[in-house]
Amino acid sequence: MILDLADTQATTVLEAVNTVIASGSAGMTAIEHENLRAAGEIALGLPAVDPAALGNCSPAQLAEAIDRGEPAVVAVRMLAVSSIVGGLLEPRKMECLRSFAAELEVDEEYLDILDDAAAGRIGAATGRLTERNEEAFLVYEGNDTSQATDAEVMPFGDGEGDRGMERHYSELGDLPEGTFGRAFFEHFVSNGLNFPGNEKGQIEGFALTHDSCHLLSGYPTDEPGELLVSTFIGAMHDRRPMESQILPAIFSWHLGIRMNWLVGRHEGAFEPWSFWDAWDRGARTIADVFDPGWDFWAATRRDLDEVRREFGVPAARTALTA
Repeated sequence: MILDLADTQATTVLEAVNTVIASGSAGMTAIEHENLRAAGEIALGLPAVDPAALGNCSPAQLAEAIDRGEPAVVAVRMLAVSSIVGGLLEPRKMECLRSFAAELEVDEEYLDILDDAAAGRIGAATGRLTERNEEAFLVYEGNDTSQATDAEVMPFGDGEGDRGMERHYSELGDLPEGTFGRAFFEHFVSNGLNFPGNEKGQIEGFALTHDSCHLLSGYPTDEPGELLVSTFIGAMHDRRPMESQILPAIFSWHLGIRMNWLVGRHEGAFEPWSFWDAWDRGARTIADVFDPGWDFWAATRRDLDEVRREFGVPAARTALTA
């Protein structure tokens, strides 16, 4: 579970989720109903949840039920995700979300971003999310983040490239079947992706983290899979997870909001049971591909299942894995 609380506390958190959803202008949608069940049972560890039996909860009641600090931070993140799974960015829901965040003394950047988006300032919201997403990979890569981030993420073009780098990745195809490196090679080839160093490829810092997590988690590269792998990464590498991973993925693949020229758009990829399972799996993973001490190239020669065991990646509860 994502929040380890007594059942009474967990129920209060879920009633806060219910309150945020009910603050909107429309009745509860089918996906919001299912989200209450999935969040309650997976994220909060409750037995079978009946959304119709849930009451409402005031910010003061939630603050009385859970501790400040990490439990409050995670609870507000859960409320924030649940405020937009119905497919609308509503000012009423943002106001309700803010009231809970204020009472719990949680003030993270994503709350401002959601306010911007709900108020129609979509460009401001997506601009900040894009910056945070790119920073996650650029910092890992050690690049000069004072430069234009789009140029950093796609460093080559106009016939340019780094053939030696590209060849280094291509040679992973010579490794034995079942190794992490061979699986990495096949992941790129089967999905029509370009290796780092190719003029159409992205930086190594993206490939060595994002695409390694596709292999570790087993999530595919379709729209639902991209949403889940970003959620997995956000929970694994808990550095601005909402701004850098989770909200960019929900905006792109569920709300249908195009983030930037690099990323497409799609509506309806959020599936509550898989989403909260991806969050839980990432949170329970014991290693981090962003750790400078992790040696990607040494891992390429090891068995993929062995690398997964080293990272402590739990098996998925749901079937949306490769």
